[in-house]
Amino acid sequence: DGPYHGPTWYVSTDGSDETGDGSIDLPYQTIQWAVSACSIQDTVILLPGSYEIESPIEFPEFPIIIRSSEGFPNTSIIGSQYPVLLSNTAPSICLSTIQGITFEEFSYIGQGLQYLPHFEECKFSNIEYTGGIFNMAPSDSIAQFDHCIFAQNTAHNSPIDGLFTGTSFYVNFTNCSFAWNANGIFRIDYGGVTFNNCIVRTGLGAINQTSKQANYSFIEYPDEFNISSMYECIDGQVQGSPGFVD
Repeated sequence: DGPYHGPTWYVSTDGSDETGDGSIDLPYQTIQWAVSACSIQDTVILLPGSYEIESPIEFPEFPIIIRSSEGFPNTSIIGSQYPVLLSNTAPSICLSTIQGITFEEFSYIGQGLQYLPHFEECKFSNIEYTGGIFNMAPSDSIAQFDHCIFAQNTAHNSPIDGLFTGTSFYVNFTNCSFAWNANGIFRIDYGGVTFNNCIVRTGLGAINQTSKQANYSFIEYPDEFNISSMYECIDGQVQGSPGFVD
Protein backbone atom coordinates (compact mmCIF):
# COMPACT_ATOMS: atom_id res chain seq x y z
CA ASP A 1 0.00 0.00 0.00
CA GLY A 2 2.99 2.35 0.30
CA PRO A 3 3.92 4.70 3.14
CA TYR A 4 1.22 6.33 5.23
CA HIS A 5 0.57 9.99 4.35
CA GLY A 6 -2.28 11.04 6.66
CA PRO A 7 -4.31 13.25 6.64
CA THR A 8 -5.13 11.85 10.09
CA TRP A 9 -2.15 11.19 12.34
CA TYR A 10 -2.47 9.05 15.46
CA VAL A 11 -0.54 9.31 18.72
CA SER A 12 -0.50 6.72 21.50
CA THR A 13 1.35 6.42 24.79
CA ASP A 14 2.39 2.99 23.50
CA GLY A 15 3.38 4.26 20.07
CA SER A 16 6.83 4.94 18.63
CA ASP A 17 8.36 7.87 16.79
CA GLU A 18 11.05 5.55 15.43
CA THR A 19 9.01 2.65 14.09
CA GLY A 20 5.57 4.24 13.84
CA ASP A 21 4.18 5.89 10.73
CA GLY A 22 1.29 7.81 12.30
CA SER A 23 -1.40 5.38 11.19
CA ILE A 24 -3.94 3.87 13.58
CA ASP A 25 -1.99 0.59 13.49
CA LEU A 26 1.44 2.19 13.99
CA PRO A 27 0.85 5.43 15.91
CA TYR A 28 3.52 7.90 16.93
CA GLN A 29 4.43 8.36 20.59
CA THR A 30 4.80 12.13 20.82
CA ILE A 31 2.44 14.91 19.87
CA GLN A 32 5.18 16.99 18.29
CA TRP A 33 6.21 14.18 15.94
CA ALA A 34 2.65 13.95 14.64
CA VAL A 35 2.29 17.73 14.36
CA SER A 36 5.52 17.91 12.36
CA ALA A 37 4.12 15.35 9.91
CA CYS A 38 0.99 17.43 9.24
CA SER A 39 0.07 19.21 6.05
CA ILE A 40 -2.54 21.94 5.92
CA GLN A 41 -5.84 21.02 7.66
CA ASP A 42 -4.56 17.63 8.84
CA THR A 43 -5.74 16.18 12.15
CA VAL A 44 -3.69 14.75 15.01
CA ILE A 45 -5.68 12.30 17.15
CA LEU A 46 -4.51 11.43 20.66
CA LEU A 47 -5.58 7.98 21.76
CA PRO A 48 -6.58 7.65 25.45
CA GLY A 49 -3.84 8.18 28.00
CA SER A 50 -1.68 10.80 29.70
CA TYR A 51 0.99 12.58 27.68
CA GLU A 52 3.89 14.51 29.18
CA ILE A 53 5.43 16.93 26.73
CA GLU A 54 9.20 17.42 26.64
CA SER A 55 9.08 20.81 24.92
CA PRO A 56 6.40 23.29 23.82
CA ILE A 57 4.29 22.19 20.88
CA GLU A 58 5.49 23.97 17.74
CA PHE A 59 2.49 24.59 15.51
CA PRO A 60 2.97 24.91 11.74
CA GLU A 61 2.12 28.11 9.90
CA PHE A 62 -1.13 26.62 8.62
CA PRO A 63 -4.26 25.30 10.36
CA ILE A 64 -4.34 21.85 11.93
CA ILE A 65 -6.51 20.10 14.52
CA ILE A 66 -5.23 18.32 17.62
CA ARG A 67 -7.97 16.31 19.30
CA SER A 68 -8.53 13.28 21.47
CA SER A 69 -10.32 10.20 20.27
CA GLU A 70 -12.45 9.82 23.41
CA GLY A 71 -12.70 13.28 25.00
CA PHE A 72 -11.01 15.09 27.88
CA PRO A 73 -12.03 12.61 30.63
CA ASN A 74 -9.82 9.99 28.96
CA THR A 75 -6.97 12.02 27.49
CA SER A 76 -4.67 14.47 29.24
CA ILE A 77 -1.51 16.45 28.72
CA ILE A 78 0.16 16.58 32.11
CA GLY A 79 2.52 19.08 33.57
CA SER A 80 6.24 19.24 33.17
CA GLN A 81 8.84 21.97 33.33
CA TYR A 82 7.79 23.02 29.84
CA PRO A 83 4.80 25.12 28.75
CA VAL A 84 2.40 23.81 26.12
CA LEU A 85 2.79 26.75 23.75
CA LEU A 86 5.79 28.73 22.59
CA SER A 87 5.80 32.42 23.44
CA ASN A 88 6.51 33.46 19.84
CA THR A 89 3.36 31.95 18.39
CA ALA A 90 2.49 33.19 14.89
CA PRO A 91 -0.94 34.60 13.94
CA SER A 92 -1.63 31.42 11.97
CA ILE A 93 -1.99 29.48 15.22
CA CYS A 94 -5.41 31.15 15.62
CA LEU A 95 -6.62 28.98 12.73
CA SER A 96 -5.74 25.74 14.56
CA THR A 97 -7.95 23.90 17.05
CA ILE A 98 -7.25 21.87 20.20
CA GLN A 99 -10.21 19.69 21.18
CA GLY A 100 -11.18 17.27 23.92
CA ILE A 101 -8.03 17.31 26.08
CA THR A 102 -7.40 17.85 29.80
CA PHE A 103 -4.44 20.04 30.75
CA GLU A 104 -3.35 19.53 34.33
CA GLU A 105 -0.50 19.99 36.79
CA PHE A 106 1.27 22.63 34.71
CA SER A 107 2.80 25.80 36.08
CA TYR A 108 1.49 27.60 32.98
CA ILE A 109 0.30 26.92 29.43
CA GLY A 110 2.38 29.71 27.92
CA GLN A 111 3.98 33.07 28.67
CA GLY A 112 4.08 36.16 26.51
CA LEU A 113 1.47 34.70 24.15
CA GLN A 114 0.12 36.92 21.40
CA TYR A 115 -2.01 34.28 19.71
CA LEU A 116 -3.82 31.14 20.80
CA PRO A 117 -5.37 28.18 19.03
CA HIS A 118 -9.11 27.69 19.36
CA PHE A 119 -9.83 25.50 22.39
CA GLU A 120 -12.96 23.30 22.31
CA GLU A 121 -14.23 20.88 24.97
CA CYS A 122 -10.99 21.09 26.96
CA LYS A 123 -10.45 21.06 30.71
CA PHE A 124 -7.82 23.01 32.64
CA SER A 125 -7.44 21.80 36.22
CA ASN A 126 -5.09 21.50 39.19
CA ILE A 127 -2.69 24.08 37.79
CA GLU A 128 -0.76 26.19 40.29
CA TYR A 129 0.72 29.18 38.57
CA THR A 130 2.54 32.45 38.96
CA GLY A 131 1.98 34.97 36.19
CA GLY A 132 -1.15 33.31 34.78
CA ILE A 133 -1.91 30.00 33.07
CA PHE A 134 -2.25 32.06 29.92
CA ASN A 135 0.18 34.95 30.19
CA MET A 136 -0.76 37.16 27.28
CA ALA A 137 1.29 39.73 25.41
CA PRO A 138 -0.55 42.74 23.94
CA SER A 139 -2.52 41.61 20.89
CA ASP A 140 -5.58 42.52 18.84
CA SER A 141 -6.36 38.86 18.24
CA ILE A 142 -9.36 37.26 19.93
CA ALA A 143 -8.80 33.99 21.79
CA GLN A 144 -11.78 31.62 21.69
CA PHE A 145 -12.80 28.95 24.22
CA ASP A 146 -15.93 26.84 23.61
CA HIS A 147 -17.41 24.28 26.02
CA CYS A 148 -14.30 24.36 28.23
CA ILE A 149 -13.93 23.79 31.97
CA PHE A 150 -11.56 25.70 34.27
CA ALA A 151 -11.58 24.06 37.70
CA GLN A 152 -9.52 24.02 40.88
CA ASN A 153 -6.63 26.14 39.63
CA THR A 154 -4.65 28.39 41.96
CA ALA A 155 -2.95 31.75 41.40
CA HIS A 156 -0.13 32.31 43.87
CA ASN A 157 0.19 36.09 43.58
CA SER A 158 -3.35 37.43 43.91
CA PRO A 159 -4.44 40.06 42.91
CA ILE A 160 -1.56 40.32 40.47
CA ASP A 161 -2.27 36.94 38.89
CA GLY A 162 -5.26 35.24 37.31
CA LEU A 163 -5.90 32.38 34.92
CA PHE A 164 -5.45 34.99 32.20
CA THR A 165 -3.08 37.89 32.76
CA GLY A 166 -1.74 40.57 30.49
CA THR A 167 -1.77 44.21 29.52
CA SER A 168 -4.12 44.06 26.55
CA PHE A 169 -5.91 41.12 24.98
CA TYR A 170 -9.35 39.86 24.00
CA VAL A 171 -10.96 36.53 24.84
CA ASN A 172 -14.41 35.02 24.23
CA PHE A 173 -15.87 32.20 26.31
CA THR A 174 -18.96 30.35 25.04
CA ASN A 175 -20.69 27.65 27.13
CA CYS A 176 -17.73 27.46 29.51
CA SER A 177 -17.65 26.65 33.22
CA PHE A 178 -15.38 28.13 35.89
CA ALA A 179 -15.40 26.47 39.30
CA TRP A 180 -13.29 27.01 42.42
CA ASN A 181 -10.35 28.75 40.86
CA ALA A 182 -8.57 30.26 43.85
CA ASN A 183 -7.63 33.93 43.58
CA GLY A 184 -9.22 34.79 40.31
CA ILE A 185 -9.64 34.37 36.58
CA PHE A 186 -8.45 37.65 35.09
CA ARG A 187 -5.91 40.38 35.62
CA ILE A 188 -6.17 42.58 32.56
CA ASP A 189 -5.65 46.28 31.99
CA TYR A 190 -6.98 46.79 28.47
CA GLY A 191 -8.93 44.68 26.00
CA GLY A 192 -12.16 42.80 26.51
CA VAL A 193 -13.72 39.59 27.80
CA THR A 194 -17.04 38.11 26.70
CA PHE A 195 -18.93 35.38 28.58
CA ASN A 196 -21.68 33.81 26.46
CA ASN A 197 -23.90 31.40 28.42
CA CYS A 198 -21.14 30.56 30.90
CA ILE A 199 -21.21 29.37 34.50
CA VAL A 200 -18.85 31.01 36.99
CA ARG A 201 -19.00 29.62 40.50
CA THR A 202 -17.42 31.43 43.37
CA GLY A 203 -13.96 30.42 44.47
CA LEU A 204 -11.63 32.70 46.35
CA GLY A 205 -12.27 35.60 44.02
CA ALA A 206 -14.03 34.19 40.97
CA ILE A 207 -13.02 37.19 38.86
CA ASN A 208 -10.09 39.21 40.05
CA GLN A 209 -10.10 42.96 40.02
CA THR A 210 -9.37 44.56 36.70
CA SER A 211 -8.12 48.06 36.05
CA LYS A 212 -7.99 50.83 33.48
CA GLN A 213 -10.08 50.17 30.36
CA ALA A 214 -10.89 46.47 30.13
CA ASN A 215 -14.48 45.70 29.12
CA TYR A 216 -16.59 42.76 30.27
CA SER A 217 -19.72 41.51 28.50
CA PHE A 218 -22.14 38.92 29.88
CA ILE A 219 -24.54 37.33 27.38
CA GLU A 220 -27.34 34.91 28.20
CA TYR A 221 -25.85 33.95 31.52
CA PRO A 222 -27.62 31.19 33.49
CA ASP A 223 -28.82 31.42 37.08
CA GLU A 224 -25.69 29.64 38.27
CA PHE A 225 -23.55 32.61 37.25
CA ASN A 226 -22.22 33.76 40.60
CA ILE A 227 -19.31 36.12 40.90
CA SER A 228 -17.56 37.03 44.12
CA SER A 229 -17.39 40.61 45.29
CA MET A 230 -13.65 40.68 44.53
CA TYR A 231 -14.37 42.51 41.29
CA GLU A 232 -13.58 46.01 40.09
CA CYS A 233 -13.70 47.71 36.72
CA ILE A 234 -12.24 51.19 37.05
CA ASP A 235 -12.72 52.83 33.65
CA GLY A 236 -13.90 49.92 31.56
CA GLN A 237 -17.50 48.97 30.83
CA VAL A 238 -19.56 46.08 32.14
CA GLN A 239 -22.43 45.12 29.85
CA GLY A 240 -25.30 42.83 30.81
CA SER A 241 -23.80 42.18 34.20
CA PRO A 242 -25.47 39.62 36.47
CA GLY A 243 -25.73 40.33 40.16
CA PHE A 244 -22.45 40.01 41.98
CA VAL A 245 -22.52 37.86 45.09
CA ASP A 246 -20.09 36.83 47.80
